[in-house]
Amino acid sequence: MGDRQAPRVLHVTQPTDAGVAAVVHDLAIHQHRHGVDVAVACAGPLAARLRSQGVPVVDWSARRSPVRGLRTEAVSLRSILAAWTPDVVHLHSSKAGLVGRLVLRGRTQTLFQPHAWGDEAVRWPVSTAVRAWERYADRWTNVTICVSDAEAQRAAALGVDTVRTVHNGIDVSRWQPVDSGTARRTLGLPANAFVVACVGRLCRQKGQDVLVAAWQRARSSLPAGAVLVLVGDGPWRERLAADASDHVRLVGAVTDPRDWYAAADLVVMPSRWEGAALVPLEAMAMGRAVVGSAVGGFGELVEDEEAALVPDDVDLLAEALVRFARDGDRRQRLAVSGRAHVLQNRSADESLRATTEITLTVAGQGARS
Repeated sequence: MGDRQAPRVLHVTQPTDAGVAAVVHDLAIHQHRHGVDVAVACAGPLAARLRSQGVPVVDWSARRSPVRGLRTEAVSLRSILAAWTPDVVHLHSSKAGLVGRLVLRGRTQTLFQPHAWGDEAVRWPVSTAVRAWERYADRWTNVTICVSDAEAQRAAALGVDTVRTVHNGIDVSRWQPVDSGTARRTLGLPANAFVVACVGRLCRQKGQDVLVAAWQRARSSLPAGAVLVLVGDGPWRERLAADASDHVRLVGAVTDPRDWYAAADLVVMPSRWEGAALVPLEAMAMGRAVVGSAVGGFGELVEDEEAALVPDDVDLLAEALVRFARDGDRRQRLAVSGRAHVLQNRSADESLRATTEITLTVAGQGARS
């Protein structure tokens, strides 16, 4: 670290919106406020938000694709590293993990936080290559930070042995219960309808296509006037709109989903894969019942086993929609237990403290090669 009193930490992230960006945003601000010399290499909405709060940003753009743009992204990141000379580089997402570790190769202390393992996002034979890469790149990683027990277990199966688990958390003071009736009036939703909300990027990972298909299958068994609301935007918007019925609303991206959570009788997370999604934590903190795919540690959040479902199964999800629509008491129990769990175990303060502690420890170590 030379003569610098505070370690210099560079976060590198490919996602610049939604959950990963939220984690990077909160972590960078926390470290900045606690005296760490921190900067973030990113682009898009995240860069603007960080700059507005005084966190230094270095422009770095990357595609979601694991291969496209790789050479250009590597050249750009190499230039950033040479100019900024960080003590620790914290790589967020599989793409940043790929580019960063190819460039660094253990010459600088390196943290890698996948926020969901990359092999889950691609099909064979690419998935086999991704798994082989993660095993190999682990030699250039001081610590791999997993955000759920499930993600850590998958790391072990991949042969990654540098794992520390720091569960994702949220600022529970922001996600407080809001009166449902008031939220529905604000949003123009029927006061007495059964409302299901799904919040997230409209894409294959988030599984809204499975939810829409399950909704159509369950529709005749749901209360009259039931409404499904998809909150978010993304590459699958047109496809989902084409498959949706009159009782499915696509409302687009929102900057603040709190009213949508509050208006919902049930929040659904139908993802095909996750690291540890923030949406269930937010909805639970607001006192909403949440049903979701048993991926990325969602099963760690719920006491009701029938609320954690096998992913990508239309029939199971349709049955769950009907089951929880008909049983308000069960929804209430699910909501109460979920909120209690989040308040007790998923505070952002703890996750930010633990991640920063790992960062400072690694800053005092030698690079791994």
